[in-house]
Amino acid sequence: MDNHELTTGTTGFIIFLLLPHYQLPYLELFPVIDKVYDVFRVLSALAILVIIINDVIKTDRIRGRHFVIVVLFIAYYAELMVSTALNHVSLKDIVLRAASQLSVFLICNYYAAYFRKELIKALLIISEVLVYLNFIVIIFNKDGLYRTALYWNNWLFGYKNNFFQFFIGFIVASFLYKGFFKKNIRIICLNLVMFISVVIVGSATAMISMLIFYFLALVIQKDNGKRINALSLTIANCVLFVLVVLLRVGGLFNFVYDTILRKSTAIVMRVRLWDRVLPLISNKYLLGYGYRSSRGMTFLLGAGWATHAHNIVLQVLLEGGVISLLLYIIINIYLLKEIQYYKNSYVAQILAIGIFVLYVSSLFEVYYRASTFVIYGLASSVGAMVQYDTNNQNERKRKIRVTLGLFA
Repeated sequence: MDNHELTTGTTGFIIFLLLPHYQLPYLELFPVIDKVYDVFRVLSALAILVIIINDVIKTDRIRGRHFVIVVLFIAYYAELMVSTALNHVSLKDIVLRAASQLSVFLICNYYAAYFRKELIKALLIISEVLVYLNFIVIIFNKDGLYRTALYWNNWLFGYKNNFFQFFIGFIVASFLYKGFFKKNIRIICLNLVMFISVVIVGSATAMISMLIFYFLALVIQKDNGKRINALSLTIANCVLFVLVVLLRVGGLFNFVYDTILRKSTAIVMRVRLWDRVLPLISNKYLLGYGYRSSRGMTFLLGAGWATHAHNIVLQVLLEGGVISLLLYIIINIYLLKEIQYYKNSYVAQILAIGIFVLYVSSLFEVYYRASTFVIYGLASSVGAMVQYDTNNQNERKRKIRVTLGLFA
């Protein structure tokens, strides 16, 4: 589809496909609603599979690079399932997680290639509805809407540190909307409400991550991909990982942790958790312990407050071992290479910043909800979105030249 005209019906259908994968943690407390979400997630997964298969049959071709990344994701999930089965853990949770994450990836991958504006508008509508609804809840329930066994203060998005795994996709989508539609008011309001939300609930990780995103998004307006691009941001991420994790593991960074960072109870607890995680990883370094529920992971870690390793690399190693980590790295290299190829475009720059900020926050958190896979899906179709954006700019320039010619 040429996609020069926005079709409301397609936007609504995309919302129908994506919304079941944005299940709010609060709604998981209600078994009936949880079952309804499961049904709609299955329908969403079946629908996108039928759409893609139909597209392949009609066009008699498979988009090569997109096929490769899908195969890589399937291999990653397959390895996790094998590891989970070998550790005699129920496969239900990993199957549901894989299906939901892969569905979101495929939806964004397909519609970013053929219906860019409809997809971005659908993502913005979902963002606005959920963010504003959660904000209203926060205003009237500043101390939390409900309590769980682990956390006292929870809202629609769950515990305060859970907000960002929803917000990062919303932020990226909002900035892409700004790029495609050239409208600022809705974007400013949405991002302002998101930031105020994390300030009120007190999520330091989300606040810092969002400020980094906004700063880099401001810088790219003049940088044009020269310094701020997928390659430079990936190098920065690797440096941060070495400083934060490897030097701590090697005992070379103890002075900083013991004299400066110990003032932050949250950071100290995470760092001490890594000391528990590393021996576990060394015991099963090849295939890991498999994917476990929050309760199962808490039991494995032996820490009543922790449902994951509080570092994405350590978590991948813990669940699937070095094989899983290798596949994880290959997937990210593949996506980042795609983004780097279009480094001079606004779309690629926003996606590069989004992935960078996601991984910066993942130094101390683990974000696994399907909502974060919006970024991966968009990144895999960055070429199609950039081509569309370029065509639109050329069309606008042509119209300007024609208009000026009329007055010449």
